[in-house]
Amino acid sequence: MKFFFFLLYLLPRRFCSRLVGELARLPFPKEILQIFIGLYSRYYSISWEEVEIPPGGFSTFSEFFRRPLKKESRRWQGREREVISPCDGTLKSFGKIQKGRLFQIKGKSYSLAELLASSEKAKHWEEGHYLTLYLSPRNYHRFHVPWKATLKEIRHIPGDAWPVNQPALQRISSLFAKNERLILTFDSPEGEYLFIPVGAFNVSSIRIHGFFPSSTSRICCSKLYQQGEELGWFDMGSTILLIFPPFFQPSSHLKEDLPIQVGETLGFWP
Repeated sequence: MKFFFFLLYLLPRRFCSRLVGELARLPFPKEILQIFIGLYSRYYSISWEEVEIPPGGFSTFSEFFRRPLKKESRRWQGREREVISPCDGTLKSFGKIQKGRLFQIKGKSYSLAELLASSEKAKHWEEGHYLTLYLSPRNYHRFHVPWKATLKEIRHIPGDAWPVNQPALQRISSLFAKNERLILTFDSPEGEYLFIPVGAFNVSSIRIHGFFPSSTSRICCSKLYQQGEELGWFDMGSTILLIFPPFFQPSSHLKEDLPIQVGETLGFWP
């Protein structure tokens, strides 16, 4: 593992990630593609029962990776005032933002101001709540809106392309503040929240339907999303950070390394 990270330090990580993305989007002959998909599925134990397979199957590896789910496989809307998980994955860390810091894993804190690329914006979220959701290579990689709200702003923060798995979180300080990311600001009558998809090694792109990729680093908008509505996807595994105000109430069942699916409870508005 140490040798792997030594190589990562030497490699042009963003170039490698773009290259993997281009390869994943190539239309390989269907027979070869099916072999790759079969090997990948067995290695990562993909649950095919819940996958919505398009007519004719998948045409590229990228299309397979962002495979849709059958509607009945998930609960897409929560109960009254319930905030739901926007993705399938693992809850890696959660808690209160104190003195402008939050934790990527136990014992490793980092600066909210660095994550948001703004000291002024960070002050607004002091004493708020954060949740870190890791999407592994086996997970469903589309993400959804956790609470009915209006998208007000998207900011693109350029950055690196480090892996975001457990070994990387243990070795690389302020990892999420180093990697490329988007800062999405949502507003609702119940409260404002931030939705932050973070890029990673081999993640060639973060997609937001109708908005990103974009040639501008800041997009002002006013689009209302329903709870559970699909917002976008990763082309490979990565992480989503959610930040809520101090009055948000995290669910009592939350714990670190909790497996979670789209539609499951994260917390409640008061």
